[in-house]
Amino acid sequence: MAGFLNTDFGDNMKLDQALDEIYKNLSEELDNINGIEFQKKQLLSNEMTPVEKLLNYYCIFDVINSSLPREKSDGDALFFEIEKKTLENKNIMYAKCADVTFSFWILFSTMIRIKDVKLDGVRKNKEGRYSKNFKVISNLLNIKDKEIIKRTMEMFDYQAKEYWTRGNLFLLPDKTNSYGKRLMNNDRFRLTEDKLDLTLWQCFKGGKLSIYFQDNNEKLVEWIKSEHLECMFSRDFFCIEFDGITKELNYDDADIFKTNIQCMYSQESRYIEREYLFSELSENEMKNYIINLQKVIKYRNNRFIKDCENS
Repeated sequence: MAGFLNTDFGDNMKLDQALDEIYKNLSEELDNINGIEFQKKQLLSNEMTPVEKLLNYYCIFDVINSSLPREKSDGDALFFEIEKKTLENKNIMYAKCADVTFSFWILFSTMIRIKDVKLDGVRKNKEGRYSKNFKVISNLLNIKDKEIIKRTMEMFDYQAKEYWTRGNLFLLPDKTNSYGKRLMNNDRFRLTEDKLDLTLWQCFKGGKLSIYFQDNNEKLVEWIKSEHLECMFSRDFFCIEFDGITKELNYDDADIFKTNIQCMYSQESRYIEREYLFSELSENEMKNYIINLQKVIKYRNNRFIKDCENS
């Protein structure tokens, strides 16, 4: 494979590389914006942590209102746009079909809520979280040295570094919903808050996302295997230590059934049985979700790299 998987970018497109490409595409628009000098000066500063860089990116996008297409300004679509020469379907609509496995802001803002972080002059939304906007993120960046903020940011360091790697990206099916729209990425966020376990749960026959697989479990299983999500159906996967997830580990023989989807917020082996909200989870359950998500990202990155080595 060409592109980000085996060029100068190394095994994957890392955060700095993605942001560098995006900021180059946005250079003219950035030059014309006043009032965000802090963000512009430190776009890729080595002094910023991966989480700060990602928050900075969100901050800029709240005020820039870019007219650039998504494949030029959003890392998930950008990744697949660069990879398209190597993909079977070169005409796929990356802006509609590319997606990340989780919403960074939903997870991060949920932990900020649980930690009861107070921001001056900013109201929380009806879910009790802060909205993703310039005012909120600027406030957070201004108090980043507070111990409670620092510890929360450190919790998300791995997810931020790996945010635009293949292990954290989906290529969603190029299918439309009942209104003829390619909106699976929007629908999964609306229905599941981008939870990985619930996304899979809703994709099986009869689920609210099954229309994107023509309500056909065979097509869904084919997609799950192509995206290396088979680990989500193995009872022992989340019991493995992070360092034990090696390139040799695979779950190709996993039984991919709806009843086998592993619950991501449980510390023990447990199947997902119902819909749930992040706002319902305890701090420990949220930490379990974050740790298990790291394992999925690492497993998928390993498998995609292995695929490239064997191709």
